[in-house]
Amino acid sequence: MIQTTIVNELFWKRANEIVLDAIEDNLNQHQNIENLKEMLVKDEETIFNNLNMYYEILSAETFDRQQKAMVPNYKGSFLPANKIRLSKGISEELFDLYNVVQTELDVRENYAHPNVKCNFLSAIDFKQFINSICEGLTDYQLVNDNKILQAISNLNINRSNNNSNNSNSNSNENEILLRKLYVANIKNRLNEIQNPTENDKIRWPWELTQNAKDSLISPSNTMNQNQVKIFIEIKADKNSKTKFNEVNFSHNGPPFTDNSFIGLLYKISQEKDNSKTTGRFGTGFVSTHVLSKVVDICGNKINKEGKIYGFSATMYRKGTKDRDIIRDFNEMQESQQTFSDPFSLTKFTYKIDSEESVECVELGLNHLKEHISTALINCPEIEFVELNENGIQTKYYAAKPIKKKVNGITYFIYEIYKNKEVYQRFIVLRNNEHEINISVQIDENGMIV
Repeated sequence: MIQTTIVNELFWKRANEIVLDAIEDNLNQHQNIENLKEMLVKDEETIFNNLNMYYEILSAETFDRQQKAMVPNYKGSFLPANKIRLSKGISEELFDLYNVVQTELDVRENYAHPNVKCNFLSAIDFKQFINSICEGLTDYQLVNDNKILQAISNLNINRSNNNSNNSNSNSNENEILLRKLYVANIKNRLNEIQNPTENDKIRWPWELTQNAKDSLISPSNTMNQNQVKIFIEIKADKNSKTKFNEVNFSHNGPPFTDNSFIGLLYKISQEKDNSKTTGRFGTGFVSTHVLSKVVDICGNKINKEGKIYGFSATMYRKGTKDRDIIRDFNEMQESQQTFSDPFSLTKFTYKIDSEESVECVELGLNHLKEHISTALINCPEIEFVELNENGIQTKYYAAKPIKKKVNGITYFIYEIYKNKEVYQRFIVLRNNEHEINISVQIDENGMIV
């Protein structure tokens, strides 16, 4: 055993510094992991094992020495430790979102490679990273930038009571970002429908019908369903203060995908790119809140493995100021549940609790009845619309059109049925190239009405 003196300690300390300097120079010289692998003829796993041993040794060194250490970033390039940070629980999707918001550089360049184990690097946690994204986002970007909406929809922001106990999970932290997006997207429209226009008052059945029809275009339509059945039920309760007390809108369309579910609850629509869709839970769906600011929803979702399961949620949209909208958002989040068995129908329930809402029910229904024939002619995806007004059922549907030709002009005769009797007849000229139908109502003798 060698007896150690102060001179020997200084010697070994200096020898250690020389070795660390040599490693530092080597890393500087080779600049990235790929060059280092080529020079040492080692695989990536071995390279990182050796680097992590180096960082473990440095953990006992001075702060200045640690800050000069070369650490590979996400892309494998070596940077000084004082210019790089550790990421804790930050997903690739979040990095992608940050890059969409802050376009100057790839944010991954500022963060250590996932294989690095180094206890002297400064770190940013998930919540801090989310806050840094939010600080760079404007309301205009959130509403109008499709790339940002797509990046946010890629995050794991779905929630149910089945996993709500994981209050510290990253999926819950995502709600910081989601709340900001939700408020920016919805507050203007919520303010508008506090004083609905005449068009707003009649629009609700059409928005719900369009969304039911558009479900057929969804990627979730794995059974190639080509028609949807629509049910509208208006309930009256003799004990209610209003003429009606509930509106139920149901349909048998395919289940929600992750994107359409996000569009439904958070007004972030990502399935509008399909030219055949007409609604799909964008701004128009908010207009249905002229009936009620609280909506109970049940339906089905399909996961990435193709399994279909049920869900329920209550949508609260009573507030118009940021603080109140966030409160409603939190209540909606807490209301979500999932069920192993799917539901037979997708259903929206609106509680009617004011005379203003009663007026909207009546105006919307009247407009639907006046134009139901045109809707059935132009939307063959609708098999039928069944109204149940306090127990009185009326079913509207279009019979198969009869094709005719006169003087080289092809036209179709449509018969619209109300229950089992012909309700209206139409002559229809079609322009398939421009997807235009021209319809004229006729009587039973073929005369224009």
